[in-house]
Amino acid sequence: MKKPLFATLALFGLVSATNVAAQSQTAPAEAAAPVSEAEIKRFANAIVLLKRVDDAGLGSAAEKQQAMVGAVQRAGLTPQRFQQIAGQLQNDRGLQDRLKAQFAAMAQQAG
Repeated sequence: MKKPLFATLALFGLVSATNVAAQSQTAPAEAAAPVSEAEIKRFANAIVLLKRVDDAGLGSAAEKQQAMVGAVQRAGLTPQRFQQIAGQLQNDRGLQDRLKAQFAAMAQQAG
């Protein structure tokens, strides 16, 4: 990936320091929920779908946000769980490594 993962997520507007902080204050137990291998795959797929939405150049911010929420849901995650995982990625080197490995596996399968 050319951009750091969190910078990419921030670009999409799906993760912000405010959202992550608000979630960790309102649901600390959920924010620390372990991330399964299936969720890693779904999260990686969501990133791919989000990139496609971003590349599509939709008109309004509302259209783009709606398309991004739909992309996350098509990948099999709720927007809330997507943000929780993204928040955990900031500080969890092991989770970052697992996601990088998933992207590597996806790249190998693609070509």
